[in-house]
Amino acid sequence: MGLWSRKQSLVAIGSIAAILGVLGVGAGLLTHGVQVQQQCASAVERAADLDSRIDLAFDRIESAEQVIDTDASVVGFSDDPDRAGLRTQADGAAADVHPFGQVNCTTKAERDNLTARLDDAEPGVADLEQAERDLTNAVSAWQGR
Repeated sequence: MGLWSRKQSLVAIGSIAAILGVLGVGAGLLTHGVQVQQQCASAVERAADLDSRIDLAFDRIESAEQVIDTDASVVGFSDDPDRAGLRTQADGAAADVHPFGQVNCTTKAERDNLTARLDDAEPGVADLEQAERDLTNAVSAWQGR
């Protein structure tokens, strides 16, 4: 009888260990899922920030171009080779950047894809912002001469 209770004890201990192992794996998966969700939320926020920066640059370029096209204070701006190149550069930078819009991110694969797209887009957004600054500064300087 002592042997039988030993076997029962070992089986019970093994069963408990197996249950705890399954619970541990489940908790690990749950923790990983929460981590992915947090990273997705961060990536979606980053996409929204880039979209805001893109929208602002587009608006400023459009405003500068409207001034160039309609304001008498900048007559000759487009005829100046250095200044006309700034407008072309801004238009080119704008054409190279595409807003993200509504993005979905709930899985690791979606997070990885979105993160890669964000990493690829950031230099273009920085170029757009620089082109916008160059154009708007040149328009302001031309108006003030």
